[in-house]
Amino acid sequence: MGRKLLRVLSISTGVAAIILGLLVFQHYQPQVAASIPIEQRPSDPFFTTAVSEPKPVLTANVAPTAGPTGNAVKKNLLLRPLPTPAPTIPWMEFNKISILDQPTVMTIQPACGDKAFSSPEFKVLPWTPDIFDKGEFDISKGTAVAWEHLGYTGLWIHSGMDWAGNPLAAAPLQNYLEKIDTWRKRSPEEFNQKAADCLIGGKVSLQLGDQLLEGKVTSIVRIQAPDVETVSTHVMDLVPYLAKTYPESGFDKIKAPELLLYFCGRLLAGETPDYSIPDYSRTRIIVAIDFGS
Repeated sequence: MGRKLLRVLSISTGVAAIILGLLVFQHYQPQVAASIPIEQRPSDPFFTTAVSEPKPVLTANVAPTAGPTGNAVKKNLLLRPLPTPAPTIPWMEFNKISILDQPTVMTIQPACGDKAFSSPEFKVLPWTPDIFDKGEFDISKGTAVAWEHLGYTGLWIHSGMDWAGNPLAAAPLQNYLEKIDTWRKRSPEEFNQKAADCLIGGKVSLQLGDQLLEGKVTSIVRIQAPDVETVSTHVMDLVPYLAKTYPESGFDKIKAPELLLYFCGRLLAGETPDYSIPDYSRTRIIVAIDFGS
């Protein structure tokens, strides 16, 4: 009899504890931290092998509470360095002229007196997370893709030729820098000298439909094959990365909202091939243009 009574009491106590626990949970619901979404970041579309982007640091928005704990949280937040706000400028607009989604021809007049050369016609599209998957940047489309970073506008633009042998948008500029004539390529030293003597300070004209946008080249850097993977992970901090890593390039002196052309280059005379990278994208060439905005 005593054992039965003890068993009934144990079961009753357990049920009561469960019910009480449910009531307490319902009254004092624990606050579960919501996951913080990470927006997809632009990545170098010319790099065919996936590379690891620098991982963003996630911080929750903590509201300070009363008492010492709240003061400590507030003090901690105040000690964090605040990001420098990027200049507020219209998206892809220079001198009140938009360069988005209209027929565009780029003409460059070298500073050294060489003959001017022009690009084939292309159209600038704004970056979206699925733009490359949808094929809008395929070489047959005649497009370039723009992305914004730290107040600068970058422009991914195709170099080389399409499948039919027609030059793509950056091909004339690429050939001007890389080649001595139809057959001979410059050495890396000759490339740098040509860029310094003729491209820096050269005039750039963008014919956008019936509007003309004029500027000048301020900086240029060529990323050699061993460093392509690294620069491909610095899409969203491209200018400070170039300024720090290539101090002689002039990227430490440019100011937003300059336009950056970002395109692929070939190996030059005397350079050792890296067969792990496709021939058409073994190097990168980045040119900064100031439109005086």
